[in-house]
Amino acid sequence: MNIWLIAPGANAKYFKECYENDMIVLGWDSVGDIKKYASVDSIKTALQEKDPEYKDKNPSQAAKMLWDFGHKVEAGDLVIARDGLTKLVGVGILGDYIPADYESNPSKIEEHHQVREVTWLNDRVKEVPFQLSRNTIVSLNTLDEEKQDTIKELIKITEDDNDKLAKYVIYGSDNNEQAEKLKNILNQYPIDEDYEEIIKKYIELAELGAKIYQYQEDMGEWGLIEDIAYGIFEDDSNIYPNLWEALVEYAYLDEGESLTEYEQIEEVNMCLFDEVFEIGKKDYIDEQLEFLWKICEDEGC
Repeated sequence: MNIWLIAPGANAKYFKECYENDMIVLGWDSVGDIKKYASVDSIKTALQEKDPEYKDKNPSQAAKMLWDFGHKVEAGDLVIARDGLTKLVGVGILGDYIPADYESNPSKIEEHHQVREVTWLNDRVKEVPFQLSRNTIVSLNTLDEEKQDTIKELIKITEDDNDKLAKYVIYGSDNNEQAEKLKNILNQYPIDEDYEEIIKKYIELAELGAKIYQYQEDMGEWGLIEDIAYGIFEDDSNIYPNLWEALVEYAYLDEGESLTEYEQIEEVNMCLFDEVFEIGKKDYIDEQLEFLWKICEDEGC
């Protein structure tokens, strides 16, 4: 996991559009898809051939930044948007690269169509007590350790970022590999110590989400409802402590009622179906995860 400082235009003039459209942008559209280049030198050659700005100008620095944006940045890395040399304006989790020549490119910013998807966590403004690099994109680990620590302290994830972080986990937990990646991400990010327990729950939710998606793959869309309830029943101790008990209590709420394990599963099935419309369809898996997360919060799992 890496942390990248990226300037969304001079004085962050494109940040508002980036924040509203879940992206971060870079210029140099003329080179097209950065991924097709095998080296920094090949991007440098492309800039000299295709971009009038570099007809009589050395493109080495631009080529290096494009290479980093397309090849070194990875989905799950953290991005810090900067304004000028001493101000941070937003923090997010980087996603996939979208080439400048992609037909459905989401950027409407002129000459800035090199795009990385971003799940923005916040747009809090923070002043940095020293000057940052003028490069449009730079890895935080190029700074000395003291400066790295200062920036990490400034951009710590807190409970204020809860809603957006929850959506990132819920929409990203579609397989075991992704769940493992989420665990690594959440374990490595700068996190306020008061928020660590909530982060642990997100990690568990990622694992739960991966299992739910696996149940769906195993059973098909129309076998999903019962299979998920049974799966949570079987694996509760390994996923989310007390989730099954909380779901049973939520489903029938009568403390004096005694049900068999099979009857409990049926009650939870009905609860899941009632609470999330057409929960058996694949398009509603995310709503089910959100519902399960709410149960966990309400019942103190």
